[in-house]
Amino acid sequence: MVQWVWAMYSILNLQSEHSPSLFQNYDSAKGVVRFLLCISLLIGSATQALSQTANMAKEMFAKGHAAYDRKNFDEAAPLLIQAADQGHVNAQILLGQMYQDGTGVPKDPKKAFDCYSKAANQGSPFADGKLGWAYSNEFYVSKDRAKALAWFTKGADHGDAYSQAHLRIMYVNGEGTQKNAAKAFDLFTKSADAGDADGEGMLGAMYSSGTYVKRDMSKALTLLKRSFDHGNDEAAFEIGLIYEKGYHVPTDFSQAVSWYQKGASQGNEEAKQRLAKLADRGRDPPQQRRAIPNALQARCFLEVDVDAARANARPK
Repeated sequence: MVQWVWAMYSILNLQSEHSPSLFQNYDSAKGVVRFLLCISLLIGSATQALSQTANMAKEMFAKGHAAYDRKNFDEAAPLLIQAADQGHVNAQILLGQMYQDGTGVPKDPKKAFDCYSKAANQGSPFADGKLGWAYSNEFYVSKDRAKALAWFTKGADHGDAYSQAHLRIMYVNGEGTQKNAAKAFDLFTKSADAGDADGEGMLGAMYSSGTYVKRDMSKALTLLKRSFDHGNDEAAFEIGLIYEKGYHVPTDFSQAVSWYQKGASQGNEEAKQRLAKLADRGRDPPQQRRAIPNALQARCFLEVDVDAARANARPK
């Protein structure tokens, strides 16, 4: 823009010198162009300054995040504070989490809430979810399920898996809204389509138990396997249980043991317990084979353990 305005000024100046009679009124035009030139220079300087600030904030965040990953929270905190003060969204979110948990900084709900608010004002869907969490859990603000629902909905509409995880719990339990199985199922589907391990696992369990949807064991196993591949060790236990009990699939103890071993290798305690019981007893008595539906239904949020579910929905 500066180059364009300067070119205009040069043309007017040249024309007025060679044709003074024709361009005697160009003094005012040149004045306007001079003004535009000054404005352009100011804008250019401001843009350059903002770019430099953004780069500094990006660098501070990278260093702070690396220190945080190393669990060097005393080093991470001042770097993240600098980046957050300069408007870096991810720094604001991570710093908010640190103030929320008291990690590397004194626990401070107000500062945590302020960090999440700043990030949300810059358009962060995850920050929307954190504000929803604050209103849902009386964190610095009074409990307000309507506001929680609004913030979770805003984040979920922009594809945030954290917001979707909380929102589907609200629709299943009727928190701040009427129970809505269709919307809950839709949110599970969106989370699964986005590759969210928890969403894939829960949707797989729903297809397995026939909760809100017609039972489909092929889809159930596909989703549960995807969930395990994305880091959900609970899914390996679910698959092992399905094969061990022969729940709408042929009983396959070798597959059951294989999946229990996969879950156990990732630290899943239920998988470890099943392996130990199978080793002690061999096979479960036949009359226990159909005990699995209730177990799966419990895992489908028919009876929701809200605290546990929200703990699992913590930011990654």
